[in-house]
Amino acid sequence: MNNHGYLFCNYDLNQILEKSKQSIQEKIQSESNEYIANVNQDDYLSCIQASFNIECPILNEEKISIEKKEARIEKYNRYFSETGYVDGIIIKVTIPFTGDPDLFLARANTFSSRHPIGDVSNHQVTLSFPLAIYELEETDINQRIQDEINIIKKYLSFVEKDLNAFNSSIKTIAKAAIDYKIDKYNKINSFVKGIKYELKTNEHIPETYKIPNVVRKIEIIRPELKKLIPEPVLEDEEYNHILKICSDMSLVMERSPKSFAQMDEEALRTHFLVQLNGHYQGQATGETFNSNGKTDILIRNDNQNVFIAECKFWKGKKGYLSTIDQLLGYVTYRDTKTAIFMFVKNKNFTEVFQQMKETVTEHPNFIKFIDSYTPPKDSSAFRCEFKNQNDEEKHFYITFMAFCIPDGD
Repeated sequence: MNNHGYLFCNYDLNQILEKSKQSIQEKIQSESNEYIANVNQDDYLSCIQASFNIECPILNEEKISIEKKEARIEKYNRYFSETGYVDGIIIKVTIPFTGDPDLFLARANTFSSRHPIGDVSNHQVTLSFPLAIYELEETDINQRIQDEINIIKKYLSFVEKDLNAFNSSIKTIAKAAIDYKIDKYNKINSFVKGIKYELKTNEHIPETYKIPNVVRKIEIIRPELKKLIPEPVLEDEEYNHILKICSDMSLVMERSPKSFAQMDEEALRTHFLVQLNGHYQGQATGETFNSNGKTDILIRNDNQNVFIAECKFWKGKKGYLSTIDQLLGYVTYRDTKTAIFMFVKNKNFTEVFQQMKETVTEHPNFIKFIDSYTPPKDSSAFRCEFKNQNDEEKHFYITFMAFCIPDGD
C-alpha cells in the first residue's frame, strides 16, 4: 500500500471487520462436515481466534529517522492575497511500524476533527514539515513532530478499541457457524441413513492453515481429529526473522562499543530479549527451565517451545563443544529450531569463526551443514542439522552465530 494524504478517513473500519466476520464463516463452511463434527472444538476455536485476530499497528518510535532538504516552500502572502514560494527546508520524519498498513486508512467509530497527514508505504509512516527560513528560529520542530506522532497514536487507540471488540467476538462468531454446520450435517446424516444403497465417502481432510502475518506471530498447525493440543511448528521464515533480529544487535554493539565491552553473558542476553519481545509480544524469556536445565533464550507460543538459544563467550574448542552439549540437554523431541550465540572478544575474530565451523563436525550428534541457509547480511553465521540426543530419529537445526564484542577502547 502506498498512500499520501489524510490518514484514518478513507473508509469505514466496520467494513473491514464485517469482511473478516464473513471470512470466518466462509472458512468454517469450507471445512468438511466430518472434520467439524469430530475435531476437538476448543482447539479448533483457538486456532480460528489466532487466525483471524486483528492486531492494531504499533509505531516503533525507537527507530525514527529524520531527513532534511532545502526547498522552495509554498506560502500564502496575506498582504497580496496570493500564494508564492520562499526559501526554506522540508523535514521528513519516517516512523517504522508493525501491523496491517491498511488500518492507517480506516476510520474507527471514534474519531476527531483533525486528521494527521502522511505517507504510508513499506510499513513506514512518513510525515513532512515544510518550514520557511523565517520560521526556523521560532519553530520548536521537536515539539511539532511529537504532537503529530501523538495524534497518530490517538487515532490508533480508536482503531484498537474497535479491534478489541471484534477480536473478543471471534469465537462467538465461529461457534455460531460451527453449530449451524453441525446441525445441517446431522440432518443430512439422518436423511442418508434411510438410503438403502452404499454411499461413497470423502476421506480427505485438509491438513493445515496459517495465521495471517498482521503482527509477528508464530505459525501453528490446525488440530487433527484427535483429542490433543496441536504442537506449534516454527516456519523457516519466522526462524530466520528471529535470527535477523539477533544479528542486528551486532550493529548496535559496533556503534556503541563502550556500552557492551564490560557486559557479562546475562547482560548481553537481556539486550537480545528486549529486541525479541518487541516483535513477539513478551513471548521471549531468559533463564527458563526446559528439559534438563535452564536455557538462555526461549520463545514460546501457547506455552509450547518454538525457539531455543544458548549464549556463551568463546573460551576455546572445549568450551564450545560443551555449549553444544548443554543445548542438546535442553532440546526436547518437539524442538526443531535452535541457536548458539558465541560472543568473541578475541582480536582474531575471523580465525575463531573458522574454528567454530571446523570444530562443530567433531560433535557426535552432528549430521551435516545446511548449505541452503543464507545468513543475515554482515553477520557471521552457519546452520547445521543435528540428532536429538534422546531420539536419533528426531533431527533439529542449530544456527551458530558469532558476535564480535569490542574492547571499548
